[in-house]
Amino acid sequence: MWPGHPDEKQPIRIALLPPENLTETFPPLREIELVAERALARAGIEVVSGALVDEFLARHRIRNTGGLDRDAARAAQTELGVSAAMITSIVLYRELEPPRFGVLMRLVSAAEEPEILWMDGFGRAGDDSPGLLGLGNVGSVRVLEEEAFRTTARSLVAFLHDGRQRSPSCPTSSKFAPRIAFRSPSVTRKGALTVAVLPF
Repeated sequence: MWPGHPDEKQPIRIALLPPENLTETFPPLREIELVAERALARAGIEVVSGALVDEFLARHRIRNTGGLDRDAARAAQTELGVSAAMITSIVLYRELEPPRFGVLMRLVSAAEEPEILWMDGFGRAGDDSPGLLGLGNVGSVRVLEEEAFRTTARSLVAFLHDGRQRSPSCPTSSKFAPRIAFRSPSVTRKGALTVAVLPF
């Protein structure tokens, strides 16, 4: 459970909002939502989704599921009995071979001042790791979806276990081993840091 959660002894209950489509295609959002729901449930997380969330969104006239403002967060906590909401953004989708799937997930607190508690993502093409004779190729976007939400669910559980965001690691293959590393001493200093965000 994350630090400051009102009741750390109770299991977390999350509202799973319908996925937001940020691709130029038309992915089956409801099917993808069900894959995400199953992955979270298998990871031991109580999920509120489907009709209950749809009714909540309609009642509050929420059309954009890519974020959660203060009023919506308070309402979700009161009406759905959740501690947080999961915002899912589909950023890459292709059914034809090679299939491609990319997703960004954010856990936002259902509190007076909503904040992003955890964030992780997954992106892969079916031909990323063909291996010998192409045996590593993935021919179905459904397989990539399952892998995506299984991976992000594990990351979320790790965060909920100790309240810290874990940085994703590189694959264990030696060909991905870093050849050089650098960490600025200014990053480890105490006090607030200022970050400049440049335009794309």
